[in-house]
Amino acid sequence: MSSRTALTQLIELAGNTADAYTTALFAIDSERGSLTLKAHLSLSPNINPQATVEWGKGLIGQVALDQASCIKDFSKEKPPALAWYTKKEDIKGLLAVPVIHHQLEGVLVIDSKEQYQFSTKLQKIITGFADQMAWHLNLEKQHPEWIEGEPAAFSQVLQGCRHLAEAPDRKTLSKRLINLPLHLLSCDAMAVVWFKSDGVGRVTHSRGWHQSLEKLNIEPGKGVCGSCANTGTPVMIRNTGKRKFMLFGSGEKNEPFGSVLAAPLIAGKQVPGVILCAAQAAHGLGQEQLDKLSMITAFASFAWARIENQQQLEFDKTLCPVTGFPDQRFLYGNLGSIESKLFQDRQPSGILMVQLNNLHSIYGTYGLAGGDQFLGKFLTLLEKTIAIPKFIIKFSDSALLIHLTDMDPGKARSLADELNHSVHHKFLNIGDTPVPVEADFGMALYPSDADQLNDLIGIALSRASQNEERIHV
Repeated sequence: MSSRTALTQLIELAGNTADAYTTALFAIDSERGSLTLKAHLSLSPNINPQATVEWGKGLIGQVALDQASCIKDFSKEKPPALAWYTKKEDIKGLLAVPVIHHQLEGVLVIDSKEQYQFSTKLQKIITGFADQMAWHLNLEKQHPEWIEGEPAAFSQVLQGCRHLAEAPDRKTLSKRLINLPLHLLSCDAMAVVWFKSDGVGRVTHSRGWHQSLEKLNIEPGKGVCGSCANTGTPVMIRNTGKRKFMLFGSGEKNEPFGSVLAAPLIAGKQVPGVILCAAQAAHGLGQEQLDKLSMITAFASFAWARIENQQQLEFDKTLCPVTGFPDQRFLYGNLGSIESKLFQDRQPSGILMVQLNNLHSIYGTYGLAGGDQFLGKFLTLLEKTIAIPKFIIKFSDSALLIHLTDMDPGKARSLADELNHSVHHKFLNIGDTPVPVEADFGMALYPSDADQLNDLIGIALSRASQNEERIHV
């Protein structure tokens, strides 16, 4: 795989991640004081493959001069003529990022006909791709003979890295990491550690160990993996000298590996994971393996950031703009994983269905602002009675689904009395006008009523629809 091919692949990854109309890489020509189009991926029939931009002129030239990213939103202005097109295109938004490896190597441009803006997370991901492109452009200058074919080992590693970068989800990424061919990274044992938001890590995938690692807690700063995550730098022990090292966490069994290597996955200021490799022989892992693992973790980091960004974008689409809660699409699209999280400790809990029966007519009478105001005040009223739950779904236009932890039949009856007292016959003001709360409640208890989330939802919904001024348990 040539360096040019590697650049093309990075262009494809960046373009697909951003859902771009055109992704174009301009490389600097220091002798001529200009930037020329080196690689691109475009849906446009009007691309200009010979595009050249003078240093400091136009959008591309200015980004090169300032060495600072530029975002253009054309929602309030017409897009100008862009150097990489032979005709004007109806572009909505544009992101230009300087490509820097010690010094400026070029400018990466991404434009879109679908979106006016680029999220902060997406900008970080694209900047990561730009860093990799800068590395390749710099490599071409140092080793021009590699343009038509770099060393075989490098080509193989790069192919493996591309396979990682294209992983559609974290589980697939972990499997691809753990199943890297031995000719890419030779080691006797390997483990993939992911850290949760609370800072504790868990081994999700591993091979070559004589013990189960999945239940071990990896804490930042403790053990080889924890230290690697805490500092954000690789840890290499060429020769363990048969000394005992804590690799993961307390409770692990010592295994007689002669050398150990750990490298972090880094995304911005986050260290979401660590890859740990071990070899039976002393000095079995050294600088060559560290160099390969560093490249592998760099591509894996980009994949993780892209996956997280895509998941966040998909999640944001399900959020109700008024309540901020995810909707029914999110619930039923992730029913299995949600059920596992809600009931993982097997403790009694409840599913409460809240139906605000007059909300539709309130929107019809008082308009969008009035309806939103009423809904917000109703949520405040609920919060005074119900302890802040871990999970709320905007089940429909006028219904909320709430998961309540630590809820047995006795506590459910007590909550029913509180809700009946605080909500029924209550009035909430829209402006200066008092409007009655007309709400029905229904609760289903886990596991006494059912042990499946879908069944509990059905029971709670049925009980909320009995049209009596009581909460039904």
